[in-house]
Amino acid sequence: MPATIESITATKGSPADALTIWKQVNVWTWIGMGARASRVIRCEDGIRVAIYLGAGTHKRTLIIKLNGADLYDIEIGRVRRSDFEWIVEAQDRDIYAEDLGRALRDLYDSVKV
Repeated sequence: MPATIESITATKGSPADALTIWKQVNVWTWIGMGARASRVIRCEDGIRVAIYLGAGTHKRTLIIKLNGADLYDIEIGRVRRSDFEWIVEAQDRDIYAEDLGRALRDLYDSVKV
């Protein structure tokens, strides 16, 4: 049985906010970024999703966090192999829920190789 975001949040005991974040973005946006529900990791203040930038092995990580003002902060980045340092390639702050899908597409297109 393939993993779905509902099964991930249910089996890991995560609160429904990971599901809420996932569902606020159009499914075609997720597909276009190469994101899958099985690659979603619930963090304490948001979600982390593996995405792909173009063809090949340009794998990056998308982080969507809920900040104190009840708005979203998004980052696309990677971990440097030599010292495990987080390298931010693009970020956007204070995004309303209704603008999250558009902001993700714009950020993804700005970083895409």
